[in-house]
This record gives sequence, structure tokens and C-alpha cells, in this order.
Amino acid sequence: MIKQDLIERMSKELAKVLAELLGFDTSQKLEYINEYLNSLDLDPVDLLDLHPEDLLEELIDREDLQVSHLELVANLIHQKAKVYYEQDFDAFGHNMMKKAILVLEYVDEELGIFSMERRELIDSMKRDVWDEEFE
Repeated sequence: MIKQDLIERMSKELAKVLAELLGFDTSQKLEYINEYLNSLDLDPVDLLDLHPEDLLEELIDREDLQVSHLELVANLIHQKAKVYYEQDFDAFGHNMMKKAILVLEYVDEELGIFSMERRELIDSMKRDVWDEEFE
């Protein structure tokens, strides 16, 4: 019950952030995403610099982040990737998209709760990355 309440509260917070992002230009979206990442004690520059496996390992090792937090982080990374694509920074977008996929796959495996939405998001991101790699 407590775990469900935490996930529900986190989902509502993410929904608020995403709702705010919908009305802003891309630079403002990045500011909001970075602000939210900073609130989780994650440095947005480190997220960009770290290799995907290193990022996942660092996130897993943090005692203050539960698997449900990692799903939130993955969704924020995905949103950041989309903003980079909008700004025609495809290499950065591709980099962030791979990280989001890796973290979401970990979450999907660890939660043990099947989520059709999560699976569809992962598959969609994989198609985007795959298409980019073979253009």
C-alpha cells in the first residue's frame, strides 16, 4: 500500500512536470527537466556524459532511489532526448534515448509488474534508435 502511494505521488509529480513542459519552447523544457533531475540529486551534465551501463550502475547503487524512482528518471531522460531531437541535436538525443531504454528495461525486469504502456514505450524508443542507427 505504501509502495503504491509512493508510485502514485511520483506519477502525479511527473504529470505536473510534463504538463508544464507542453506549453514551453525547447530551451525552457530542458530547464524544467534539469530542475527536476537536480531535485533528485542527479546532475544533468553527468547524465549526458556517462556511458549507459555506468549510468544504470550508478542509479542502482544509490540507496535513496528505489526502482520506482528509476522509472521516473528514465521518463525524464526520455523527455530530454525528445527535446534534443527537436533542437536537431540528434547525437545527444540518441545518447539519452539509449540510456532511457536501458533504465526502463531494468525497471521493467525489477518491478515484476507488467506494464503495457512501459513495454510500448520501450519498443517505440528502440525503433527510434534502430531507425537512426541504420539511416
